[in-house]
Amino acid sequence: MIFLLLILVILIPTLTKPYISYNDQISISNTYDNKFSSFTLEDISMGEWIKENVPKETIIISEPYQQLILSGISGIESLGGGSMNI
Repeated sequence: MIFLLLILVILIPTLTKPYISYNDQISISNTYDNKFSSFTLEDISMGEWIKENVPKETIIISEPYQQLILSGISGIESLGGGSMNI
């Protein structure tokens, strides 16, 4: 019983430390107006720039995650993550 308790005392901080560190980093870099966001301020700025400066007939080609974000912010079509099936 003491052995199991000792293992848990050692194991829990070891397993949770990477998650806590990752969460802290994401919370710092991905906050917008004091709210957590899955994309950065640069993503928002880029999407707004595309919306104002790129013709609507354009298709966004990028890595799938970025395509979906930029398409949603700018209103311009993307390949829709179709390249994820490679």
